[in-house]
Amino acid sequence: MALLRRRGGGGYPTGASARSAAPDGARYFYDTEFHWDGVSIRLISIAVVSDTGREFYEHSDQYDRKRAAADPFLAEYVLPGVTGMPRRSDAELRERLQEFFEPRPSSLWADFGAWDQIALMQIWGDMDRQPRWLPMATRNVREYAAVFGRSLPDYPAGHHDALIDARHVRTMFRLLEDRIDALERTPDARSPGPAPS
Repeated sequence: MALLRRRGGGGYPTGASARSAAPDGARYFYDTEFHWDGVSIRLISIAVVSDTGREFYEHSDQYDRKRAAADPFLAEYVLPGVTGMPRRSDAELRERLQEFFEPRPSSLWADFGAWDQIALMQIWGDMDRQPRWLPMATRNVREYAAVFGRSLPDYPAGHHDALIDARHVRTMFRLLEDRIDALERTPDARSPGPAPS
């Protein structure tokens, strides 16, 4: 849910340790749609696009469709996009994501991704069950754009469909890729460096 409602995703290695866990270029761009019922996040759908353009898009069975349909926003913008898609259990999603995330992620990217990070991690359950290859942090493409002083394009028609939004995260990243690559090539971006004497 790109700009109106946002969510989060994640795992273990971060920073230089995350980059060393996967080949250069193993970046993944993702989005989730979910129902926040006032107590917990119930995943509706998740989409991931790889740096090379491979796509993952699945419909979750975590949420109660009747309760989600009572939310006017979800009823209008989100649920129509997953109607007719098979619903996957967390176990099925874990298995499919395990296969899709090859090569293993060096970084995960989203737009306002805090809630997406949580929705992604909940597929595996408790913190101690998160796979060690899944980065703990999701990078926010919009924050990088602000730091670099770059404007970003609006979302296309169909916004709030997880796959459309994940594709757009990749599109936005491409506009910043030169600056991000330059930043990651600097010594300070790869390691904390020696402790001060």
